[in-house]
Amino acid sequence: QEGYKDICLVSGPEKFSCEADCIQGFRNAYQRQGLTVLPDMLVQTDMSKEDAFRKTIHLLKYNKPEVIVATSECLASGIIEGITILGYEDEIPVATLSEEHWNSHTHSFAARSMVRTAIKLGQTASQLLEKQLASPLIKETECIILDESHESNRGFAGKNGNVRESSRTGKLRLLMLDTPQVEALSGLIRNFENKTGISVDITTSPHHYIYDAIIHNFYDQEAVPYDVFMYDMPWLPSLASEHILKDITKEAEKLKDIFFQNCLEHFGGFQDKYYGLPFMYAPQILYYRKDLFEDPVLKAEYEDISSISLRPPITLKELNNIADFFTNKTDVIKYGISIPAAYSECLAPEIYMRLRTFGAEIFDSQGKVCLDSERALKAYINFMRSLKYAKPDYRNTTDIMAVKEFMDGETAMLISYPSFLLNVTDLRKSSITGSIGYQMIPGRSPLLGGWGLGISSRSLQKTEAMEFLAWTCDEQVANYSTLLGGQSAITSAYENDELVDLYPWLPLYHSMCQHSEPTMPPTLPNGKVIPQYEIDDIICKWMYTLMEEPIEVLDAIKNTQQDLEKLVEKYGNKQMLCDF
Repeated sequence: QEGYKDICLVSGPEKFSCEADCIQGFRNAYQRQGLTVLPDMLVQTDMSKEDAFRKTIHLLKYNKPEVIVATSECLASGIIEGITILGYEDEIPVATLSEEHWNSHTHSFAARSMVRTAIKLGQTASQLLEKQLASPLIKETECIILDESHESNRGFAGKNGNVRESSRTGKLRLLMLDTPQVEALSGLIRNFENKTGISVDITTSPHHYIYDAIIHNFYDQEAVPYDVFMYDMPWLPSLASEHILKDITKEAEKLKDIFFQNCLEHFGGFQDKYYGLPFMYAPQILYYRKDLFEDPVLKAEYEDISSISLRPPITLKELNNIADFFTNKTDVIKYGISIPAAYSECLAPEIYMRLRTFGAEIFDSQGKVCLDSERALKAYINFMRSLKYAKPDYRNTTDIMAVKEFMDGETAMLISYPSFLLNVTDLRKSSITGSIGYQMIPGRSPLLGGWGLGISSRSLQKTEAMEFLAWTCDEQVANYSTLLGGQSAITSAYENDELVDLYPWLPLYHSMCQHSEPTMPPTLPNGKVIPQYEIDDIICKWMYTLMEEPIEVLDAIKNTQQDLEKLVEKYGNKQMLCDF
């Protein structure tokens, strides 16, 4: 009646009759006006304020409705949080169909609200039931419409709000990883733009292309330079030593205390200086099917076979024994584990984690190759045994596919980084119902994965770029990112009682910091740093050969050792020119 057409309804699942009625009423209202309800005008949540917040942030990335209607006060609170941090509070009015408070004249925080008190509904329903029980033969069916005309009406802000424009010239250009965490952060970018007046343009790239994209953009003098690079931790020494990243030691020192212990050093430190800040924190975690491990029948069967109790594995040998049990000795699940090996970025962590657990090293402190050892042999044998109990299509399995297989119930255990568990809502639901458990990985030597943010030394907007890095470290932004499924390295997000109550695995992620170490390339005596991707390529090349061809494990290790020695010789030449 007031001329609004682009209206969004945020509700709970349509399987609930009260929510289905609201959705149908919404459709009927449009039909009466001869208008069409588009798919993005109906947003369904799990009925929590947190999911309403997530869905609102996602909605406003692609669409800006004139009005948002919530089916409950709980949903409205999440919606209003979302529109407020993005600066739309004066532009997008929110109406709620049900607010229930004792202070009916002062409570409403939405632009408009309809009072539908649950107590009044319950009292009326119980009176009808009592009459039906007292006189079942003569009492006829009644349909009672409660008076919902009492609106808390503070008025809508108007259809044409004033959009705040960025006041600074030029756009901050970011090159970031194509990942759900970055997708989630991009939904919050308007908050940064409103606070600083700096506009932002984000370009994303897949993991196996982004390093080359960084190098190409930096060395191509005709290319418009990016201002901020998102980098994988093992790339930091190369990017810092080649002066691709700007030294931000002075600025980083001021932020040091907000991160987990040693995180700033791991993510941004090189030769006593800082070149970046932690952005995406991801220690390896063991996820397991808790319902299977606690099943009395399976526990008895495993104990008969192994003479020990069925439990989440503590060692890598135990991991393989349990994986063998689930794969070959019971039919309750198809496979014991998943192994992602589609390309080097997936396979390398599987190898490095085992090398670290068995105490093997690839390089010594002087940069000399020392892979050919008895400890490395044990690690390789353990990995080859694991392949026997993994889903057979591991050669085509990515990290995200491995997570999907686990969440779909095809595998009993999974070692992965939290950043690949995309749907925090599903993980929360499964952990609460007892389907999924999580703990320290077998061997207690997890790799610390993750990504940092650094400033390109070619950037023409270094001050603005530093403002962006500092914004990502804001405590409230970290909380919002966690709600959206991100993994910050900022301590406060893991000590927030409300977040911990929502996501009970956060304390584990926090405690893993003291046990996790990143994989970092060696710095040679001449100061050169071997790019980590070249090391990964050699390690994985011979592992793929071992997986697919009839060669001995010892031969694969010796061949890897020889190729790595050639790589060290290449970078160890003091006269070598940069070949990027």
